Amino acid sequence: MNTVPPPPPETRLHYAQPQLERLLTENLLPFWYPGSLDGRAGYRLNHDCSGHFRGNAPKGCIAQTRTLWFFSRLARSPYGSPLYRAAARRGFDFLRRRLWDRRHGGVFWGVSPRGHFPRARHKYAVAHSFALYGCAEYAQGSGDPGATEMARQLFEQFENHFRDSTHLGYFECFRRNWRTPRQHTGRLGAPTNLKNTNTHIHVLEALTSYFAISKDERARLRCMELIALLSDRCVREGHSCRELHHRDWTPWDPSNLQTYYGHDLECVWLCLHAATVCQIELGDREARLLAIADHAFEHGIDPEGGGLFECGPAQHPASGRARIWWAQAEALLAAFFLFERTGQERYATYFEGLLRWIYERQADWEHGEWYARVEPDGTRHGDKAAAWKTPYHNGRALLLALDRLRTPVSSAAD
Repeated sequence: MNTVPPPPPETRLHYAQPQLERLLTENLLPFWYPGSLDGRAGYRLNHDCSGHFRGNAPKGCIAQTRTLWFFSRLARSPYGSPLYRAAARRGFDFLRRRLWDRRHGGVFWGVSPRGHFPRARHKYAVAHSFALYGCAEYAQGSGDPGATEMARQLFEQFENHFRDSTHLGYFECFRRNWRTPRQHTGRLGAPTNLKNTNTHIHVLEALTSYFAISKDERARLRCMELIALLSDRCVREGHSCRELHHRDWTPWDPSNLQTYYGHDLECVWLCLHAATVCQIELGDREARLLAIADHAFEHGIDPEGGGLFECGPAQHPASGRARIWWAQAEALLAAFFLFERTGQERYATYFEGLLRWIYERQADWEHGEWYARVEPDGTRHGDKAAAWKTPYHNGRALLLALDRLRTPVSSAAD
């Protein structure tokens, strides 16, 4: 029997564009620009729940380069301006002059408030992933050959140091001089001799962006490897992601069933996006990714409020029922990508519920930005800007969704 194909998302979800635009232009942008600009160097990211700046704080590589990514992407969007291009340039200059290790190459985890002294001398894969992600995005929008060269050098650090050529994937940490460190608890809270799924998700997004500017076949092959790992070795019984693994990808703690819905959904859409950008055939891996997403939506979505819960044991109701800002953003974008890819109505329904929750409950329309946490009793709290709170998650979700509402699917591959 012939069926009518589903409408593309730019028509089915076109009604959402005004809300997405208002969240971007009236809620996020007035908070981050010019309030995040540090008159000395880089970005100042130390604001309380009401948006008040609390004074100078150490400047971490991840927060600085996530903000660099946001201003870079914003600058080349229809909402961009020379002001945002200058803000992106500020972030790139800070990366090049303050966070780059001129002696051994690579980037420091963070530096002092004025950018003069490294605060930690180990080299972490996750920090390098965001340095590459921000640098590649800045290079794509600015055409700056210095940014393209730095992105190339960061990619080579992954190839020459972080990559595990035996078991695939990436090592978490090295000493400043690229020697293997003693085992210790890393910056993501796990032993450094393990492999972290969260790290590999961020390496994938960085390598996808690097491939977009370089067309380096090695980057495409690494994305292919990462999609295979994330959709196979990192998956628990075909339905959710496991966070920590030994170096050969055997589970570190098989009894741990905790699932973080936002991470799972972020993993899914980033794999789908990487496959599109790098022209990778997913085969049966697409079904595995859809199974991960369906598990996260089934157990993570609040059927009454529409927001996404934080976490819970696999295949059981959510136990952590707070709504975290970044998880709402990643779920929103995942729902959009999945509806775009499959045309299945349930993903449009998830998107609608998530957008309603964000617009009505997560966004702070008085002080700007999104609340970091909304507790089950409705209490809203958390910093507006901090080491892990930047415009990267929610800014990216809004910019990419708006971009794809305007652009046919066949040409939305960057």
